Amino acid sequence: GFAPGTGFGTAVALAPDGGAYVAGSVDNGNDWGLVRYDPAGNELWSRVYFTNTSYLTEPEDLAVDAQGNVYVTGDTESAQTSTAARTLKYDSAGNLLWNHAFHVGTADSSATSLAVDAAGNVYVAGSTVVPNKASELSLHKLDASGALQWWKSYGHFALSAHDRGTDVAVDSVGRILVAGYIGSNTLQGPDAALLKFDAAGNLLWDRTWDGPAGRPGPGRQLA
Repeated sequence: GFAPGTGFGTAVALAPDGGAYVAGSVDNGNDWGLVRYDPAGNELWSRVYFTNTSYLTEPEDLAVDAQGNVYVTGDTESAQTSTAARTLKYDSAGNLLWNHAFHVGTADSSATSLAVDAAGNVYVAGSTVVPNKASELSLHKLDASGALQWWKSYGHFALSAHDRGTDVAVDSVGRILVAGYIGSNTLQGPDAALLKFDAAGNLLWDRTWDGPAGRPGPGRQLA
């Protein structure tokens, strides 16, 4: 467990043995917590990642690979930016293996979802501020050691648009699907978006759509 204070869970994933990992916000919303349970619901260990963030922060997503390594992503502050897309990797015993903060120069970035392939590569979707624009949908790839391999952005033509990736999935050959929205904060409102990338980060195709009669229709999740 954790020290007294406000906390709440934000993501859950199954462990290979049928147990569970739960991530959430602890210490009154200032830090991240991760708890490992066995299949009977007994707590095996818990960890706190101290974000050193001055605003409320929480893990946005959580994934587990076949070896029981667990990956957590969300937003924290960094030395260079007010908001960075941070990803942590723990082994099955709860040891922190690496910690990566993604941002483009001094621009803010955020993370909303992650996926892990069979080789341990990590794909993180979210948003990144780009020059002369509010933000664009963002996707970046980390290798099994936590090193950045590439990043891509995609967005609406309007300079005022807020664009964001909200879910990501990867198939057995490394092709990546990202769901999200583009065009938020424009007169027309956001359109749902679905993008497909190859393993090298090249965009293979993109699709956007809105709701009936042109009403906004942001994409949220993949299945």
